[in-house]
Amino acid sequence: MKDAPLPGTSATPTPAIRRCIEFFAGVGGFACAWQQLCTPNSGDATGDNAIDVVAIDIDQEARSVYQLNWPHTYLNREIESLDASMLKRLDAALWWMSPPCQPYTRRGMQRDIDDPRARSLIHLIGLIDALRPAVIALENVEGFANSQARQLLQQQLDRCGYQVQSRLLCPTELGWPNRRPRFYLLASLKPLPAWAPLPRYHVSVQDIVASCAVDSLSLTVDQQLVEQFGRAMDRIRLDEPDCVTACFGSSYGKSLLHAGSYITNGSQWRRFAPQEVARLLGFPATFVLPERLSPRRAWKLLGNSLSIPAVRYVLSHVS
Repeated sequence: MKDAPLPGTSATPTPAIRRCIEFFAGVGGFACAWQQLCTPNSGDATGDNAIDVVAIDIDQEARSVYQLNWPHTYLNREIESLDASMLKRLDAALWWMSPPCQPYTRRGMQRDIDDPRARSLIHLIGLIDALRPAVIALENVEGFANSQARQLLQQQLDRCGYQVQSRLLCPTELGWPNRRPRFYLLASLKPLPAWAPLPRYHVSVQDIVASCAVDSLSLTVDQQLVEQFGRAMDRIRLDEPDCVTACFGSSYGKSLLHAGSYITNGSQWRRFAPQEVARLLGFPATFVLPERLSPRRAWKLLGNSLSIPAVRYVLSHVS
């Protein structure tokens, strides 16, 4: 399978913004979507097509993946260690934020701003007034929409004169065969256009599986586990048309249930390989993972990443 075409590319103006900060960068979901948007007819991220992204994340394994795929600066830093003077020197016009989702998930404790993992986002919210980047964008789980953290962010954006719009979006609404419903917020110091009609992709799970050469045997799920938990597992048969995978979480490969889908083209069930999960998230065929990275670690990093088609749609509203 070739990389899926990018619907609406020719009608979508290329953003003028080039310098961005990707907070909570992980393996580079924002960098991938932003590059596709800014250089729609070229995979080249150098020369005249260069985009300037500074990625910031504490995870060193995520950094190793990122630097295999994107040429940008990657800072292994705690978000709370960043101050206004440092961020001012970076002089970024766009901030992308994809903070930890655990404080807002339905399966979590839902401690919201009382969860220590929310402190990094609260720290960034406090820096907005002093720095006022032209655009701020955020992605998180659906529960963030009605959270106290979202209220704090909205209040700060209102005080600073941003125009704000938000929406819930799942990649399946774009014709992409992976469920990953998320809340997206976009804020700009300039007027924002209304949400555009959703583009439509024509990609199937079968296309993605056929495009990835994987060792199916090493991914097989023990038959006893299938017999014991099969009814609760999200299972997909390749002979089923229009099948859609569940959301792949960071616990895939560790937790058998509620972490992703399993697949078969016969009698044996197996996990999706990390390469297949990456493609289901929308990463291109050129996206690579380090050879030394175990599948369990790769699944965890990818489970914390983004849906590229959905992020690209949201960012297409940035001028």
